[in-house]
Amino acid sequence: MLVPARAAAVLRRAGAPCQLCRLSCKRTTGLEPATFGLGSQRSTSITVVSGVVLVVMGVLLYTNELTRLNSEALTLMEDLGINFFSDL
Repeated sequence: MLVPARAAAVLRRAGAPCQLCRLSCKRTTGLEPATFGLGSQRSTSITVVSGVVLVVMGVLLYTNELTRLNSEALTLMEDLGINFFSDL
């Protein structure tokens, strides 16, 4: 599959921050970069789970259910006495 030149340029620019993140993680934690990259055994499952969460959140936003769920969660927190958002 051929990628248009503009999309390829965007992908190349996005690669630099990712590489800097991998380098900083290696320096701070001492772990090899393969544990953060495609060599990770859990990489596929993490990608699938995060994709599903992203789709679910998008559907909740589109149907305006996220606002309703947030309102109900804040009401429940208020009833339990743990609404620390009221102090903000």
